[in-house]
Amino acid sequence: MDVCVKKIMTKDYLTKSNLPASDFVINPYVGCPHACKYCYASFMKRFTKHVESWGSFVDIKECKNDINVSKVKGKSVFLSSVTDCYNPFEEQYKVTRGILEGVISRRFYSI
Repeated sequence: MDVCVKKIMTKDYLTKSNLPASDFVINPYVGCPHACKYCYASFMKRFTKHVESWGSFVDIKECKNDINVSKVKGKSVFLSSVTDCYNPFEEQYKVTRGILEGVISRRFYSI
């Protein structure tokens, strides 16, 4: 199956969450190449301009801004609530890796 891959610019990797278990989410990609029949995230297609079916496109998010550490201090952040952050395109684009390296270097996590 061919997968439509495109890069998209975003102002911020962080998105305010409506999930009960987290204050913010970070989704490094939109879509995925898997097309899992049980996928709960397929509703995300309506927020894209894709005509391709769910599972046949991946948008690679790019953001020039660092994650605002003061915004997430004392808050919970959920990585990849509606995408596979380690889909096959991560090997080439390393978006998830870059986000995690930024998180570690700025130490905005707590253990």
